[in-house]
Amino acid sequence: GTCGLDSFCEWDAAHRACVDAPSGGAPCRSTDQLRMIAGGQIRPQSSMSGCHRYIHERVFVEHVQDDPATMFYHWFRYFKTVFANVKGKGGLDKRNHFVVDRPPNTQFFHYYGLLSNSCWRRPTQIPDGTCFCNAEDTPQGEASEHGDLLGFLLEQLELEGMPPPSKVRVGIISRRRKRFILNEDALVRATLELGFEVQILPLEDMTLYEQLAALRMTTILVGIHGSGLNNAIFLQRGGAMIQLLPYKLNYKGAFSSIAHEAGVHYIEWGLQDAKKSMFHWEFLGDRELKNGKQAVLDRGSPRGGQEVYTFWINQDIIVPVDEYKELLLQACRESSLNKKLYKG
Repeated sequence: GTCGLDSFCEWDAAHRACVDAPSGGAPCRSTDQLRMIAGGQIRPQSSMSGCHRYIHERVFVEHVQDDPATMFYHWFRYFKTVFANVKGKGGLDKRNHFVVDRPPNTQFFHYYGLLSNSCWRRPTQIPDGTCFCNAEDTPQGEASEHGDLLGFLLEQLELEGMPPPSKVRVGIISRRRKRFILNEDALVRATLELGFEVQILPLEDMTLYEQLAALRMTTILVGIHGSGLNNAIFLQRGGAMIQLLPYKLNYKGAFSSIAHEAGVHYIEWGLQDAKKSMFHWEFLGDRELKNGKQAVLDRGSPRGGQEVYTFWINQDIIVPVDEYKELLLQACRESSLNKKLYKG
C-alpha cells in the first residue's frame, strides 16, 4: 500500500497501521543530492556517515518569503514555479516530500498537498540524522503556464467535469477581517432584482475546493480592492471582474493585468461620496493630520507609501445600489461569457 511508498513510514503488523519509521532504510545510491537534518536544519552532505534514516522519494526544499506567504497573487505566482519544477522532475505521481525551511505564518501551504501524498514538514520536526537521497531547492526558474496549472488543480479536486455556467452568476467577495462592504445585503437584493444568481464568497473561511467550485460557476466577480480579487485567475474565460475602489484611492494594484492573463474582462469603479465611507483615522499620525481631516480627504491618496497601505486602502464602504446595478449590466454588455448568458 501507500505505506511502502513513503520512506518516513513503516508498517506495524501488530497494530495493522502505518507508523513513523525511526531509522533504517537502504542507503542512498549517490551523494550528489544528499541532504541531512542536523540541529533542526537541512544541510548538504558529502557522505552518509551520519545518516540514521534514508528518504528515497523526491524532496523539494522550499524557502518561502514573506510576500508569497501573505498575498495570494504572490503565492500563486510562486506556486506556478513550484508546479513547473515538480512536473519537470516527473513528480506529478505525488511521491514527493516538501520541507519548508523557516516557514512564515500563512494559510496557503495546503497547496503542497496537491503535489504530495504527505504533509509538508519543517526541518525542526524531522529527527537529526535523517538523510534525503534526492533533495533540491526549488529554483527561481520559469513558471508554468496559467492554464496548465489551473487544469491540474481542477483535476486534483475533481472539478474538471463541472458543467459551464448556464446563468449570469455574481460572486461578491465578503472580507472577514477588514475593508468591508457595509451594504452587502442590499447588493445581494439588487443582484436578484436583475434576475441574476448571487453568492457571498467569504474566501478566508472556505476550503480550496469550495473556493474553486464557487469561482468556476461565477461569471462576475465583485470585490473591494484587495487580494481576494486575485481569485479572478480561477474564473471561466470570458467572465468579468469588478474592482470597487474606496474613496479617492489612487493605488489600483495589478488586478487589470491579472484579469487579462485569465481572459477575464476588467471593470473598475471608484467611490465618489466621502459620506459613504468609514475612515479609520487611527491609522494616521499627527504629521498627516496637522491640517485636519478634511485636508487629508481633499488631497486624496498618494500613489504609494505607508499612508496608502493603512489609511486609504482600509476604508469600509457603502456601494450605491443604482451604480452597482449599472456595473453588473456593463459587465453583461462587455464580457463575452455574460453577454451570451444575459437575457435582458
